Amino acid sequence: DEPHTPPMPPQSSNPLPPPTPRISHVQKPSQKASDILVGRGADKNVPRGVQVPKEDTPTESDLIEEVSGAAMAAYIADIKGLDPRSLEEAKRRPEWPRWKEAMEEELHALEAHGTW
Repeated sequence: DEPHTPPMPPQSSNPLPPPTPRISHVQKPSQKASDILVGRGADKNVPRGVQVPKEDTPTESDLIEEVSGAAMAAYIADIKGLDPRSLEEAKRRPEWPRWKEAMEEELHALEAHGTW
């Protein structure tokens, strides 16, 4: 077996015109952009460093709703006798270890912030 070369396609009588060269345009950056790129300038409208997003400030109605909810919970706990009225009463309850832990955490926080 000898290698076989396919026959050449017939030449057309109308050859294709050569491709038109593409005009390339390189846009030069503005002077301000060039200065910033080499460290000679800064855009004064852009804040420096990492910007921390600002939290939404709660509205008066948000605060009233939160306080009202806490007040309602305290009222219900009071009328149902859910919270102990004295240390001795708290010590007699099965959840005393949780009460003690909560009191110790509160005292620690007060001391840490210099308010006790």
